[in-house]
Amino acid sequence: MSDQLINVLSEGNGVGDVTTEALQEKDWQEVYAARQTRKILFATLSGIETHTLRENEIECAVVRIGRVKGLIPFDYMEVKDKRQMRNMMGQKLGFLVIGIDEANKMFIGSRSGALEVMQSATWKEIQAKGVGTVVNAEVRYVAPKYALVQIGGIETTLDISEFDYGWVDNLRDKIQAGDNITVKITEFDQEKKELKISRKATQQNPWDYVDQLVSKNCEYTGTVSGVVKFGNFINLAPGIDALTPHMKFETLSKGDLVVVRIREIRPEKEEISASIIKILRKNQVFTL
Repeated sequence: MSDQLINVLSEGNGVGDVTTEALQEKDWQEVYAARQTRKILFATLSGIETHTLRENEIECAVVRIGRVKGLIPFDYMEVKDKRQMRNMMGQKLGFLVIGIDEANKMFIGSRSGALEVMQSATWKEIQAKGVGTVVNAEVRYVAPKYALVQIGGIETTLDISEFDYGWVDNLRDKIQAGDNITVKITEFDQEKKELKISRKATQQNPWDYVDQLVSKNCEYTGTVSGVVKFGNFINLAPGIDALTPHMKFETLSKGDLVVVRIREIRPEKEEISASIIKILRKNQVFTL
């Protein structure tokens, strides 16, 4: 297994007193050069416009290289629908320049073409390094229980269970679109274009030394990290959460400070059973 960090292309990475015309000319030179050399350019998705092409109205992503405007037609965006394209607003995209519209002073780009180039290079790196490779991933979309990330043009899902040790209630409280995180490749199949990753696997497992943090039948302060149907999760230390039953006459909220008594510690299952014996401070939530 390889535990080394590799560098891959990412869509998120990407003067003096001169006239606007001179700056625009310089930007056009960059666009023309990129078209000739098939160099991947990176720019922020700044808008969505509808344009007519061959009598058909097509949604296009708007990007800019300096003062030069470019369009990436929907069919070249590598997205399922307009909603997905809209969710990428404000994020950087990689694209190839595939055409020049001289009449309208715009260029035409292809994100799908850029992704193909990026993916090819990334798969070669992964094949060479193997499982255990640590890579940088850019967060593209975050749902409560999973995140879509991109690793060198390869899009995959990070499940909430692989984000961190301990209880994570909602991924949107931890990361947002545009963030860059470090993950480890735990499994891959290039033929199926499948890539499984874990952020948690890049960190030291706190359950390996949980006996140095808490002891059975002892009492500790903790913060409520989650409230679910079957009980409350109480954070005792980074990556260490205990599960307690619901209280009979009190309803807890995330952020409440409590005292718990440890009943059982099961490091092999990464579980602690506890009971709440006192509420020290309720988390104040104000609504207008």
